[in-house]
Amino acid sequence: MGRTTLINLSELIPRFIVGIAFYSVASSTAFPAALKVVGVFLSLTAVLLILTPKSIHNGYAVWWADRLSPWMVRIAASLSLMASAAIFLLYLVSFNSLNSL
Repeated sequence: MGRTTLINLSELIPRFIVGIAFYSVASSTAFPAALKVVGVFLSLTAVLLILTPKSIHNGYAVWWADRLSPWMVRIAASLSLMASAAIFLLYLVSFNSLNSL
């Protein structure tokens, strides 16, 4: 990823938009501070990566690809998916308990 300008921007512009969206709707969620932090993080890192030369961004990805074996990537992806599901379930539980008050 990030080998061409088009690929780089097609990865980073949606990240920036999602970050702005998270920040914008944060005040109407169960965890506004957390969502604002995530929104700022996504937007800021997208801008920083857009400003980073492609050769550095791509070189960093290749550097990690050389060091991580396929099973390590699978484990990291599985942990990420489990963490996302756990956070979503916690959100649902907290949202329901806030509505019942």
